[in-house]
Amino acid sequence: MHPEDKTIIGLFFDRNELALSYTEKKYGNLCRRVADNILHNSEDVAECVDSSYFSLWNSIPPARPDSLKAYLCAIVRNTAFAMFRKNKRNNTELFASELAQLAQGRALSEIIDSRLLGGYINDFLIQQREVRKRIFVLRYYFNYSLRDISQMLGLNESTVKSHLSRLKKELKSFLSDKGYKI
Repeated sequence: MHPEDKTIIGLFFDRNELALSYTEKKYGNLCRRVADNILHNSEDVAECVDSSYFSLWNSIPPARPDSLKAYLCAIVRNTAFAMFRKNKRNNTELFASELAQLAQGRALSEIIDSRLLGGYINDFLIQQREVRKRIFVLRYYFNYSLRDISQMLGLNESTVKSHLSRLKKELKSFLSDKGYKI
């Protein structure tokens, strides 16, 4: 049987490390589930939960929450969203790098700002099979990793990578045929 939240909060105020142990036993699975719903990566989830416990330790005292469960879930959620934004920013940098390679030296802003290019890409995607469209959009619009795309679509990671490689070559050829110099 787990101690009541008030007892656990009291242990935090006493700076007794049993507070963290009891918190993990009582709410660990819930914390991992909250983090996983945002991050979808077991290593990130573990890091998020650990960071959340550290934040909880540093915030009690002075905070004395009415509901330890709600307070902890808010910390986990905020930590997970911060990690998600950081990961998304890293993925966006990778995406920009890949587009820059496709552009072969042209200024990235020239490509991204071009409405003509967006129309050509849409025309290209309309001609693709559904799975290839989804791979392209998940990678280059939503910035998902190869691993995430493979899990979402039930494909091998190497298959996703192969599709993306072919799509990039075909898109380059398609754009060239349309008179868009890459």
